[in-house]
Amino acid sequence: MSNHLEDLRNKIADTEKELEELKAAYRVMERLGYAEKPILEGKEEDIASIDDTGAINLDELDLPVKVIKSSNSLYTNVTNVIERFGDQEFTVNHVYAALSKLGKGSDAKHFKNRVSMMIRKLSDEGVIERTYKGVGNSPHRYKGGKLLKSR
Repeated sequence: MSNHLEDLRNKIADTEKELEELKAAYRVMERLGYAEKPILEGKEEDIASIDDTGAINLDELDLPVKVIKSSNSLYTNVTNVIERFGDQEFTVNHVYAALSKLGKGSDAKHFKNRVSMMIRKLSDEGVIERTYKGVGNSPHRYKGGKLLKSR
């Protein structure tokens, strides 16, 4: 029983010490003039309309345009791998293995499904051609199609 009381007494002492350290930090920040409201960098009128409470009007906020790097997209990676196959027939497993070997693969749960969907999309668009329609355990096979002709 006394062991439990001693443990509680030690925890209380540690918590009181931590509280005293937080109070000391607060006093230092107060002396240095830190405001209680967050300090915004730049002029407030440059940000957007700000009302009396300090709230920013989102309708007047200029959002940056998101730039997508095409060099790291799945489409680019898959088409680059398919071009390297030349005129050989390939399956989704070949593309998946090649992406992994080149360091362009992913450990994401459904990455292989995404590769499969991208290959199906390329086939539907006529960029590559399906040379064999897979059935059961036999997978579809493809060739580079337009990718070969564009090289």
